[in-house]
Parts: sequence; C-alpha cells; structure tokens
Amino acid sequence: MPALTESEAQARAALLAIDSYEVSVDLTSTPVRSRTAIRFRCARPGAASHADLTARVRAGAAVLNGAPLAPPADGRLALAGLAAENVLTVDAEVSDRCLNRFAEPSGGGHYVRGYAYPTGAPDLFCCFDQLDLPAPLSLSVRAPAGWSVVANGAVALRPAPGAEGTWRFAPIRLKPLEFTFCAGPLRIAVPPPTAALPGALLPTTAPHAAPFPAAPFPDAPVPPLPAARVALTSYARAGLADDTTGYLARFSEIAAGPGSTMSGSSGCRAPTGSTRSSRCPTCPSAPPRSPA
Repeated sequence: MPALTESEAQARAALLAIDSYEVSVDLTSTPVRSRTAIRFRCARPGAASHADLTARVRAGAAVLNGAPLAPPADGRLALAGLAAENVLTVDAEVSDRCLNRFAEPSGGGHYVRGYAYPTGAPDLFCCFDQLDLPAPLSLSVRAPAGWSVVANGAVALRPAPGAEGTWRFAPIRLKPLEFTFCAGPLRIAVPPPTAALPGALLPTTAPHAAPFPAAPFPDAPVPPLPAARVALTSYARAGLADDTTGYLARFSEIAAGPGSTMSGSSGCRAPTGSTRSSRCPTCPSAPPRSPA
C-alpha cells in the first residue's frame, strides 16, 4: 500500500469530515470478519477521494450511498461522486497481519489481539487512516463462549456469563491507529509481593512524589522495590473508558502494596498532532504523569 503523502493528507482532511464509525468484528468466523459503516461529509459534493482498506473484500462488499464500489487497489478504496453526506459500508476479511494470537503453553486458553498501531487499521476495518481525521467509533465484537473482550471504550452490553455472544462498547472518539481490542478467557491476576532489591535505594511512593537519589548509599536502609507501573505503550490509551482506567489504577495499587500512592493509568503521552515517526515517551525512563 503506498504511503499517504503530506499533500494527499492535507487535501483529504480539507475535503472530508468524519462523523462516525460503526465497526463489528466476528471472532467466531474463519477467517475473522469485520463490517464497517462510516458516515462522513464532503465539503465539495461531486468530488472524489479514497478510503484506506487492505483487508480482503469480495466483489460488491463495499457500498457507497447504496452503489457498489470496485475492490480497493493498492490499499485504496476509490470514492467518486461524493455527496454532501455519505454512508460507506464495507464487509471484509480481517488480515492476520493485525491479529496477534497467543496460546498458553499450559493449555489455559487462546487469546487474540487486534492492533492498529501504527499502520494496521486498514487491515482491520475500512477507514480514513490519518491523524487529523478522528471520529467517534462504536465497536461490537462477537466472541466464543467463555471469552471476555476489552477495547478502547466502556462495555455497554455483554453476553450472559460464559456464553458465546456479542460484546458492545460505547462510542469513543479516536484516530484509526488508536483502535485496539483483546479477547480470550481473560482473568484478573494479582502479582506476588515484590522483594527488596539489594543495593538499590528507591522511594516507597510514586516516582513523581519523590525524586530518585543521585546515587545509592551503602549504609542506608533498602526499602521494598515499588511495583512497576502499568503502562499503556500504544496509542490505544486514547480515551480509555473510566472502568478500564480505574482497573489499571487499582491493579497498580495492589501491586505496589500498602502505603503506595502509585498510579497505574499512565500511558503514551505523544503530543496531540505528533507524527507516527515521533518517539513515544512512555518508557521506564519517562517521568509519569500525575493522575488527572
């Protein structure tokens, strides 16, 4: 798929305004399938543009305003004769390039992650994949029995416990590359207590609450090593729902032990409008952001 040039991105952003995405993913089908409905406006009716799509599409499975479209070429789905208000629907086979699968060696289950960053969104669903065209996205995921699903948005509806069914998530505004979900027989695990680390002098509170010393002092008492922060190292941090963020914060509180003020809801802090080549500052050496 050819890269979107700066001039092409500027032209498309000036022409289109994306109102919403509705994305559904079926993990019970082989191959995994997605269906996307995009509602968007065009500043110059009659103009042409393109959507980004590298997932496999059967003939007639892409429809713009009721008219079938030709299959995408080189990852671009041509959109000609746009109206002032448009609806684009696409049924596609999700590419394995954007699905990470894992099987527990102990036989504990199989898991799958859909991951769009940095250029995988068109492998998952049809979209306008550029940073300055965000839109509210509603997601639904059909999952096998015994599976749970987590995603960017808050869970709005879930099947009966242990049953196969559809998980629906509340709309959340994001860029296509921020889209992500994880599914499988997920469970909450509390990490074991962290032992002291000989020779290291570290604060017992959150790193942002007390600076690290310039150098360790051999004769000073060695406090317990704080648990590692739960860091979301992908752009999926874009609008984590309150329940998800709260869970991450609580996870770190449990991991850090009594008396810790550590917060686990830190995430990628790439500045708004940064390019995909920008370095994500979420790393062990990056100072954590205080909770809002």
